[in-house]
Amino acid sequence: MKRPTARPISGTTFVISLLLALIFGCSTLPTAQPAKDLKSIRGKWEGWGANPKYGRFFITLVIRESGEWQMKTDVSFFKGSQFSGKAWVAEGKFEFYTETPQLRGSYTLHAKDEKRWLIFRSDDGDTTAELVPSFR
Repeated sequence: MKRPTARPISGTTFVISLLLALIFGCSTLPTAQPAKDLKSIRGKWEGWGANPKYGRFFITLVIRESGEWQMKTDVSFFKGSQFSGKAWVAEGKFEFYTETPQLRGSYTLHAKDEKRWLIFRSDDGDTTAELVPSFR
């Protein structure tokens, strides 16, 4: 009996699958919570980020109530560098900025029951991440 051989996935099939996963994956998040103060996002978060130039990378993010934050990436993104910056609330949104690299964007908090997600998006849309609270 001849066994079927695995065929590599085509580029088009991969892109369509990725887009569908993003569309349906994001739609499962609960409605975004309004940004009132930084208390709701303070703490340690971790998850996966993505950037067209660097691909997918792991992030650990610590946000203080003062708005100061530190982010550490895995070695695939900026060789495991640490970044710091400032976050604040403006017009009902969580916004952030870092000088090195110069990056500006926003966080969106989603919460349902006891689960929380922090979505990170740079203003240029190139860098995104989905983070969850870390208990490590």
